[in-house]
Amino acid sequence: MDGKGNPIPFGSPSIETLLPLMWSEGVVKRGMPVTWLARVMAENPARIFGLYPRKGAIRVGADADLTIIDPDADGTIQVADHHGVAGWTLYEGWKSKGRPWMTVLRGQVLLNQGRLEQKPGYGRYLARTGPVAPIAGGAG
Repeated sequence: MDGKGNPIPFGSPSIETLLPLMWSEGVVKRGMPVTWLARVMAENPARIFGLYPRKGAIRVGADADLTIIDPDADGTIQVADHHGVAGWTLYEGWKSKGRPWMTVLRGQVLLNQGRLEQKPGYGRYLARTGPVAPIAGGAG
């Protein structure tokens, strides 16, 4: 807290900009395969944090968060569009291509056509196991 009682965020706020930047800079501009994006953003983090295959995979019994991307959406990153409390972004004014359109978790729509509909308390604790080595490369 600062002297006025305001929270001071640490680190760099970027969760809302991560997917548009990865799509725009990785897939669109550098030609990375979509499988690379899924591996880097879902499968490998689940492996590293001991949650794979319950997370990071689309399969029976997995607790998969499914995000549908509008690949052609043009956008400009603006802190005014963010839901966080930081009040700033490193990417203010950055042009991007593509954005999350819908996210579904356990049958519940959390993001609908770009609007956040998630209600507080919907998360679920998942006990983790030991890490599993991440997979390199982008091929399926």
